[in-house]
Amino acid sequence: MKNLLNKKTISKSGYVFEIGNIYNHEIILTISSIGKVATGLLMGTMLSSFEGIEKIINIGVAGGVMGKLEPGDVVLGEKYCYSDADARGFNYEYGQIPGCPKFFYGDKTMICKSVTDAHVGTILTADIFQTDKKALCLLWYLAHCLHTYYCRTHLDAYRQQI
Repeated sequence: MKNLLNKKTISKSGYVFEIGNIYNHEIILTISSIGKVATGLLMGTMLSSFEGIEKIINIGVAGGVMGKLEPGDVVLGEKYCYSDADARGFNYEYGQIPGCPKFFYGDKTMICKSVTDAHVGTILTADIFQTDKKALCLLWYLAHCLHTYYCRTHLDAYRQQI
């Protein structure tokens, strides 16, 4: 990142971290491979290698199944859940990992400080890359069943709610 001041590069466990300052904040930048496992391994390495991490911002590319977003739209996660986890045989809800809550919640303060033309909603995460219409219909149905569809609520309206 060219705006990063006092930049230094550190390699740990096969990952490259760019450390520096931007807008009077010390930040660490890195890139994960694709998928939740790769991201989990990267986050474990990062959190065990650097002290004092206060916030993690994940930026990624996603597809939508509700047909309410356009390419390039920004969605800020009010809450997050899995769409490919099924532990119902152990008395958990579909999308819930054993020992974890069904939903993980985004930081309301960070959401309110974000760009104003973003959408706020629930983000489903999965390591499924679908183009098959039947599978997309299933994800659409799942989004409705979990009440996890993308809201068309713009950030200004979200800020008024909290």
